[in-house]
Amino acid sequence: MSKEIKVRCYGPIAVSKHYESPWEDVWLSWKGKPGRKKYYLGPCLKSRTECKSELEISLKCQKKYPEEDWVDDIKRNKLALAAIKSGKIFIDDNYPTIPDICSPKEFIDRKEAEVMIGVVLKEMYDIKNIKCNWLKPSIIIIPT
Repeated sequence: MSKEIKVRCYGPIAVSKHYESPWEDVWLSWKGKPGRKKYYLGPCLKSRTECKSELEISLKCQKKYPEEDWVDDIKRNKLALAAIKSGKIFIDDNYPTIPDICSPKEFIDRKEAEVMIGVVLKEMYDIKNIKCNWLKPSIIIIPT
């Protein structure tokens, strides 16, 4: 039996299975034991393309604004890129309720998003079999 996961997303991926995006923010909710407590998680799903872009931005900012500390951002982006190079999904849970989930794929479609959601729920909550219920948004926000 699979666990139903409600997925809220305001990007085009929420309404089209075929749309590909470099990143998507999703908000997950599900009921679990004990007492049918409701759980929430708000991960950012990132493609390899987005991870590379974030690393480039952090490196440029480090040069342009040396008085600010970009070391942690650079380290996390390099760690994510090294991990996904092997073809596996990487979870950066530096902020546990809003983790970054990085995919080795160049872009994310809904199928890949569901795989990424499955990996994070298995790793963080030991939920092994999921069924994503994509809730239709009232508005769509196009990532730029």
